[in-house]
Amino acid sequence: MKTAGYKWPKMSFYLISCFVLLVWAILAGPIVAQEDELDEDQPIRVRRIDVTANRTVRDISELSQTVNVITAEEIARMPATSITDILTRVPGLDVSMDINDNSPEVGMSGISLRGETTGRTLILVNGVKTVDREKGNSNVYITPDQIERIEVIKGPASVLYGAEAIGGVVNIITKRGGDKPIGFSLGTIFDTSTDGIDGNAAVFGRLANGFNYRLSGDATNVHDRKVPKGTVDANGAPLKRAFGSSYQKRYFSGQIGYDWDDYSLTLQADHFETVSHTTVSLNDTLVSSGNGYTAGKTESYAPKNDRDTILTTFVADNLSSYFRKLTATLSYQLVDVKRQTFGWQIPTVQPNNAQDAYEVDTNSTSKQYQLAGSVQTEWLLGKHYLILGFEFYRDEVKLGQNGKQTTASNPQQMALLGTYTRSTANVEMQEYSLFAQDEWSFAQDWRLVMGLRQTWNSGEMTDKSGPYYLGLLANERKYSDLVGSLGLVYAVSENLALRTQWSQGVRYPTVQQLYTGRGTNSVPNPDLMPERSISYEVGARYSSPSLNLDLSVYHTRARNFIEEDRTVDPVTNVRIGSGQFENIGWARTIGAELTASYTFQDLGLTPYADVVWMHRKQTKTRDFLFATSKTRNPPFVGRLGLRYERDLSFLSSSFYGDVFMNWAAPTTDEASGRGGNTYYPGWQCLNLNLGLMGGEERHFNVSLSLNNIFDAKYNPARSGNRSNGGRSSNLSAAARHAVIGLTYQY
Repeated sequence: MKTAGYKWPKMSFYLISCFVLLVWAILAGPIVAQEDELDEDQPIRVRRIDVTANRTVRDISELSQTVNVITAEEIARMPATSITDILTRVPGLDVSMDINDNSPEVGMSGISLRGETTGRTLILVNGVKTVDREKGNSNVYITPDQIERIEVIKGPASVLYGAEAIGGVVNIITKRGGDKPIGFSLGTIFDTSTDGIDGNAAVFGRLANGFNYRLSGDATNVHDRKVPKGTVDANGAPLKRAFGSSYQKRYFSGQIGYDWDDYSLTLQADHFETVSHTTVSLNDTLVSSGNGYTAGKTESYAPKNDRDTILTTFVADNLSSYFRKLTATLSYQLVDVKRQTFGWQIPTVQPNNAQDAYEVDTNSTSKQYQLAGSVQTEWLLGKHYLILGFEFYRDEVKLGQNGKQTTASNPQQMALLGTYTRSTANVEMQEYSLFAQDEWSFAQDWRLVMGLRQTWNSGEMTDKSGPYYLGLLANERKYSDLVGSLGLVYAVSENLALRTQWSQGVRYPTVQQLYTGRGTNSVPNPDLMPERSISYEVGARYSSPSLNLDLSVYHTRARNFIEEDRTVDPVTNVRIGSGQFENIGWARTIGAELTASYTFQDLGLTPYADVVWMHRKQTKTRDFLFATSKTRNPPFVGRLGLRYERDLSFLSSSFYGDVFMNWAAPTTDEASGRGGNTYYPGWQCLNLNLGLMGGEERHFNVSLSLNNIFDAKYNPARSGNRSNGGRSSNLSAAARHAVIGLTYQY
């Protein structure tokens, strides 16, 4: 589909980026030589970082795409009640809780990678998708203490991980059994910005016969966030807390496994539940509305947001000299969500008043049943390492809504007209995929990575009842798509590797977009096409005991983005669009990411910097004929810091410290569909982490974080929220606060 106003990039961008990295490779030669000269008798040993981003274990320097890794030890050193507070330290990753991004409720933040909305970034927990099929966003269903490792894969990854991975993938791997017959851990975290407290406990072990187990639980209670001094709500009134930002979480997990020879079988069951007070918009006082004065209130509450998962994994390794590995998984998942909304508005009683009094009182439910499975084989054929796999998902989404919505010319009539209605809908979706990837070591220092995935996706509304859904179309929709990727890695030396990657992404329409719409303001469209993207990336990674550098430059272009037709007449400023979901959006993103650190071994000091530059242009939601570069994404964001670590003789412990400043350049949002422009000033936030980790096997950890030390007042550009004590949808940063963490493990 040709979109007016869109200019495809020139090849010169790609060639210039390759030239810059080639020059860097040439100049990096003296760096390697200088480090070798430090001690000719002792070879430089580079720390190996194993990841599974290619669906098999590889050192991070062997990958053709950009990958960031966060380990369990790093998580322990930055105490937080939410995993999203930890993920914000990844360059190019942002947390979004914005209603215009279709994000979930408070406490269920979505992830944005390289400027894409949360629905275009895929989140996996132990390889299982956490996608809300109704709305399309991918949710974080996990707590920090349960995590062994997080791998963040940037750029389209649909070849290996399927749809929704246009922006990238966040793969969360949880902890398994220990290395001795019995062990346990206890921990707690207290956050003064929310008076929030988290408690967690686990029992785990591994027996001599190969049997291993882990039982764990976590509970979190978070109150409304305290905001910096001077923060005001939408009406200009002083605001001390971000009303509607409280939530409670509970997480329980059980895992048993058995290992023998080169085989392993694991069964894991997880239960996650969240309760959140998502929205408070209050106008108790009379405020101007253009056609008189009104008083009103809107309030939303999510009393239930649960996820239950059962996952079985079988792994067979070293089957033969050719057939290297077999991995099979089977999972069942139930997502059960309930939301309640109440609102009212009363106009000043005047003759011929253009406004009506209204009242809304609705309850909506959503249940998603998913059965998923995969079989992956790995083959070593000469210089080729081949991955062949099959994957399937079968989802059933059951929706329900009941309540009343009444409108009257005056408040007296409103009480007489209210009637309750009930509507239900049932949608079935299937997805089957075949995928293949070949890693070809065609020369001593060269590796070519080629991948393909063929996907068959279908959906159908099988049942509907009630006034809300009866008028909707129920056509069956089928898709068939082939996507590919091509990567190249050149190992210049033991320390330096260059990489380049071309990859495609695809994302299928959601239940809302195809069949049900979103409330009464949007119209579904069963004839939608999938969203698509193509990304070009070049990068380099240099790693030594002292110096670590990672640079990537990328360009992503996307089309067929699904948006509501909200065309506005430029003269009258009246909406003339149909409100139907259509393939009318496109986006173009150019960016660069740099991660750098240098360790002074004798001093234990490591200065570091993470810097991201991004320019994104996309269509505006309210007027798809107009494209804008004011897309809420700051042109520059980053983090500058200094880490310190020193071993102490006291209890065989080590002290660590980290002082760092997060910052972002000013930006403007013109593409959100709120109407007008929203300006976000630039900001800087100073933070300090201190801690003590002790015991021969690091039995205990005590950590203290002092965040927003200077009580800076700012709104992270993509950290919107449905509630803020007024009609604003942006969640202010937390006020100056401390986070204390205590952990003991045996």
